[in-house]
Amino acid sequence: MCLSLIPTTINCFKCRLGKAFAPVKYDMQGNVDKIKTLYDYDENSCLLELMLDEQSKGKHTAAEGVLWLNRALLFFEIAFGEIIVCLQSKNYDDNLKTVFSNAYEGSVKKYHNWVTQQLFALICKVSPTLPQIMKSFEVENNEAFETRLVSFHTTLKSVRSKIDDFIQNHNILQDSM
Repeated sequence: MCLSLIPTTINCFKCRLGKAFAPVKYDMQGNVDKIKTLYDYDENSCLLELMLDEQSKGKHTAAEGVLWLNRALLFFEIAFGEIIVCLQSKNYDDNLKTVFSNAYEGSVKKYHNWVTQQLFALICKVSPTLPQIMKSFEVENNEAFETRLVSFHTTLKSVRSKIDDFIQNHNILQDSM
């Protein structure tokens, strides 16, 4: 798993979803920075191998960053999946509050305290509309946007699932799951 994929994904989320998601981007970037600081890596490094190496040394600080980053990726996986359903049903409802709220409920809410939950409720209220998101991807038509989002969603799900499976199969941070 290439480490450069994750920062690219984070930058995509910020520029495509607008300023409302800046706190999410900031949190995700903090986890990326933790990973980069604590892991000795180069362009050929595999994130999963780095996690195993850290675990063999009795440590798990960077793995916690990976775990939290993966939880955030689950949020986006769920949100993009729901947006795809909206697109496929030709439901271009401007209000994505429900989509983002459902994604939050299905991913990271159970790990957040009350203050963070309230912040996220505010983020949902000021989140971009579907037409705004579509415009940010600079696509010519709805079908092109849907095709692009389906492709991205498939890749995101694959990467996130691989990290989940790896964490579970190697008993990394099982008490945090």
